[in-house]
Amino acid sequence: MKSSLPKEMADKDYEVLRIYNSIPPYLLVIFGIILVVLITSIITAVENRVQLTKLRNSIYEMNDIKESQSEFEERLSLMDPVFIYDGLVSYWTFNYDEKGEFVNKDVKVINDVTYVDEGKFGSSVEINGTGSYIDLGYDPLFISDNITISFWVKFNKFSPSENIITNNLYRFYHRQNPESEDIYFLIKVLPLEDTQTFFACDSSWGGWVGVKAQGKLQINEWYNVVGVKSGNNLLIYIDGVKQKELGNCFEKVKSLAIDDMRNLYLGKSEFKGMIDELKIWNRALTSIEIKYLGMQKE
Repeated sequence: MKSSLPKEMADKDYEVLRIYNSIPPYLLVIFGIILVVLITSIITAVENRVQLTKLRNSIYEMNDIKESQSEFEERLSLMDPVFIYDGLVSYWTFNYDEKGEFVNKDVKVINDVTYVDEGKFGSSVEINGTGSYIDLGYDPLFISDNITISFWVKFNKFSPSENIITNNLYRFYHRQNPESEDIYFLIKVLPLEDTQTFFACDSSWGGWVGVKAQGKLQINEWYNVVGVKSGNNLLIYIDGVKQKELGNCFEKVKSLAIDDMRNLYLGKSEFKGMIDELKIWNRALTSIEIKYLGMQKE
């Protein structure tokens, strides 16, 4: 017995087929590419979230099994690398390709800057003092109430005072003292009262609030430096270890000095050394995430 679809269903099937056939093939290809990219992005995000969950759970495992701090840190350093995507707005590897061109196309080298095959991770650049710096351009994504900035630095020589990184809104600054090498994380602000003698927390510069890490840094050694603004708190970490946290830096502050922000520069003072793996997030990373950043191996 021969069967057939009801006329209404057959008409609908025909209409669907007619619409499908009327779509240009190139649109179907574009749609397919977009779908693949979307699915890939979702899978990557899920995998990263799983890794981050494992990372965060490690601290609880340490407490549960009475693992020592050194044992925990050793296990953490051996974990698979976790790339922290959540909130990441900018990332510079300072790697370059076989043509000698930076993978990050917005990197501009000014004056005496040397390409180095062996950075902290992959290749990098070496800044060689006065008048030499790297220009990373202007990016409004850096403006955020909460922010985390992480980078690796190796000093070839200590200068009495030197900018490491600055865009005239956020700034990492090294100052040499008789008993320590201090690194400051500074933020430029507008005070409630118009005065040039505005100091807050560890900053002694008018218009800047800041927090500093004091330590026995050595030349020719890599250090991971992280600065965090979390609400009214400023924190600074060296190699994943919190050096200082201050919570009253913004009591007399009207707002961030956003209009003063300029291009992001590395060096542009007396700095002599190397910088690698600069990352900026528009959120405050957790202490466990920062500990992992400071313990990553080459």
